[in-house]
Parts: sequence; C-alpha cells; structure tokens
Amino acid sequence: MNYHLGALFAVFSLTLERVWLLSNDNSTPVIHVGVLLELSESHYSVYSAFYVKIFDNAFDEIQARSDLLHGYRIQMDVRNTMDHNGHAAVEMVNLLQFGEPKVAVLGPTKSGSLITTGQIAPIFHTIQLSCIAITAETSDTTLFPTLYKVNQASDLLNPFRIKLMNHFGWARVGTIVYQNDLNIKQINDFHTMLRRNNMTLVTSAVVADIKSIPNVIATIKAFSKVYKASGT
Repeated sequence: MNYHLGALFAVFSLTLERVWLLSNDNSTPVIHVGVLLELSESHYSVYSAFYVKIFDNAFDEIQARSDLLHGYRIQMDVRNTMDHNGHAAVEMVNLLQFGEPKVAVLGPTKSGSLITTGQIAPIFHTIQLSCIAITAETSDTTLFPTLYKVNQASDLLNPFRIKLMNHFGWARVGTIVYQNDLNIKQINDFHTMLRRNNMTLVTSAVVADIKSIPNVIATIKAFSKVYKASGT
C-alpha cells in the first residue's frame, strides 16, 4: 500500500502550488488529504479504524524519504460515512468545500459509497484513491475521471472465467458464493454470461457461514453425479 500511496502523492505534488497559495500558514507546507471511512454503524468499522493507522504509517514513511515530497507535511482530515451512501456524499462535499483545500481523498471502502462520492470528486477537480472497494461500476471514466483504484474489480473476472472454461472445454459449472450484495451481483452476472455462452449452470449455492463450504461442495459433487447419471 505504501508504494501506491507514494506514487499517487507524487501526482498530487502537481497541485501543491494551488493549495499553498490558498493557505495562510507560513510554517512547513502542509498537504491536506481527506479520508472517508465507515467508522461506525457497520461491521467493517473495526477494520476501518485500523486503516487510519495504516495511512499514518504510510505517510510517515513517505515523509521520511528525501526523494518524495521532501519538506512537506501530510495531514489527514478523517470523516465517518456511517456506512450510508447519502451521508458519505455529505461528508465528501464538506471535505472539499470547507476547511483547507484537499489535494486528494482516500476511501471510502464500501462500493456503494465509492460510487456516490466518486462522481463528486471530479466536480471539485480532486483525485480520489480507493484502496478496498472492488466494484466494477466505477470503471466508466466519463463518470469517474479522477478516481484511481488499487483493487481489481471482481466483476471483471467473469469474462476470464468464461475464457478459462472454453480453453478446457468445460460446459457445466456449479457455483458457491458468500452471502453479501456485491458477491451475489457478481455471481448473477456470471450466470448470465454462462447462458449467453451456451454453458450449463448445474447448481448454485449461497453460504452465510464459510465453515459450511466443505458440506456445500460435497452436496454439489453428489448432485453432479446424479446429473450425469440422468444423461443430461
């Protein structure tokens, strides 16, 4: 993560002149960075709080270097999205419209909030970096021209799965997916692609407990044997 942050802040340095001229601080130049995280109202809040420490560590390493943003101090303005897309949008506007100018915004981690805030960032000509979200709905660069993502969008894996099946001559498939909205959307898209490619979905399972997966696999294998025996 430090590598990605370091490289991105090298890009941010291009906007430092604008930020510095708007600041009345005559001490060490400060790079102000907004951070949007789900710090409450979500099971993910435990991890989100840890991300603040990760960012701090990354910034400390960047500032310790002599070849990257030397002589500048990075300061975060952390806001809580409360795991709500609308509240994330409000906090995004507050970050960019009030206080010190921000050269960038990190987060949010949830895909829904990223889709919302990612369309606000370009209005303020602000770069946004997503370190966690894996949605493919932000791939349209006309809507998200200033958004950069570290994680590969999981939806983009579906075409490669189809190519893999074609390569090995596989025509039937069973799927297992963990129960959340993002995963279910991804697997539903995959099922659609199967039909379009004249492939057969033998069975599909949605699991809420990862520990149950071995039993689900055993059931799928048993069902597959019956499926073969039936001659279909």
